[in-house]
Amino acid sequence: MPDLVAVEARMAEVEEIFKKVDALRQYRTAVDEGLKEAVAGIQCLIKAEDHYLLQWKGKAAQAYQKQTAHFRELEKEIKNYGSSTSDEIDKEISRLLQELTAK
Repeated sequence: MPDLVAVEARMAEVEEIFKKVDALRQYRTAVDEGLKEAVAGIQCLIKAEDHYLLQWKGKAAQAYQKQTAHFRELEKEIKNYGSSTSDEIDKEISRLLQELTAK
């Protein structure tokens, strides 16, 4: 017959792991939503820059082109950050879930 204290301790461990997994899932959702908003904002700026770029010539056009290129690079960086952050969160969730079956 299993020791009641050991069973209760294990149940507490399992509950703690599920709390961590839930918190990580909420964090991932928040990261995904924040990144989606950031990318949408940058894409809006790029669209505006592209629209106005057609009207400018010379140094003004070069300045807009430089700014648009900066926005595009920033968009890539944000997407890369989001991808790596989500991957790390997923790895930690997997590790925690494996911890459940390891004991």
